[in-house]
Amino acid sequence: MLKLSYQFENLRFSKSFSGNRHLINGVFKLNNFNLVQNSSFLKSSGTVSNSTFIRNQSQARYNYKKNWIGSSLRLENNKEKIIATQQLSSLSQRFTEYGAFIGRGDSTKVFLEIGYLQRMNDSLQNGILKKVNTSQSYYVKSKIIQTKKTDLSLFVNYRNLIFENSNQKNEPSLNSRLLYNDSYFENLLLVTSAYETNSGSLAQQEFTYLEVENGQGVYTWLDYNNNGIQELEEFEIAAFLDQAKYIRVFLPNQIFVKT
Repeated sequence: MLKLSYQFENLRFSKSFSGNRHLINGVFKLNNFNLVQNSSFLKSSGTVSNSTFIRNQSQARYNYKKNWIGSSLRLENNKEKIIATQQLSSLSQRFTEYGAFIGRGDSTKVFLEIGYLQRMNDSLQNGILKKVNTSQSYYVKSKIIQTKKTDLSLFVNYRNLIFENSNQKNEPSLNSRLLYNDSYFENLLLVTSAYETNSGSLAQQEFTYLEVENGQGVYTWLDYNNNGIQELEEFEIAAFLDQAKYIRVFLPNQIFVKT
């Protein structure tokens, strides 16, 4: 069995921005072997910068009775060039991640999967994209109990981040999550419990506001100090539809906070 789809998308904001995205999704199955492919290519141009963004996710898997084995490949390549300087911006980055996994059981009921992932990260260094670190991850994903009333699942991930710069120490991190759901008295009483441990680092979230057509946004801008400068704390949810002229756009960044 072979399924293949292609999708084209176009986004324009007046004369300030234009972007085209191509998406290709495919599934190939032959007996116990299956291959899943998802790819996208985005090219955009604006008054400030031009950019290209490539994303790919692939997975090959072989099933034998209650066992399975497989491999995966993920990559992203994001390049943004400032028109005025013809230099790459700080938003430019790329990574390549490949992995392997093996499992046993029924993925919709009780199962156990063990996997390994290795990822190479490139970041902007002296105006060009260079490899900055490599991460090696080992994970366990399982469904321990699965009945009509009870559900118990466990996920554990250990990652070691290795920097190219010898002056930076390796950063190991351990994350885990245990989820338990149960019901009593014919679903009259539902119980949910969750236990998590997290360590490592998180990306610092940044955002900005983008002006759109009247009534198409969510936020309005109120210039409290009358300085004519749009400041983040001056945007609020619009009380009336004709004031909804802005949307919030989250920005990627290279700033991480240790946790």
